Amino acid sequence: MLLEEKKAPKAVREDIRNITIIALVDHGKTTIIYHCLNKVVLSEKMKK
Repeated sequence: MLLEEKKAPKAVREDIRNITIIALVDHGKTTIIYHCLNKVVLSEKMKK
């Protein structure tokens, strides 16, 4: 079986807007939020 055949289609959820991140100090919470927000902003700009 080819690799392309094994991949499931990605589901796009429009109804999710709030997330919670719980971690100890210095575990990259802010960094991951910045990366997530950056990805969303770039993806919105690409749609236009």
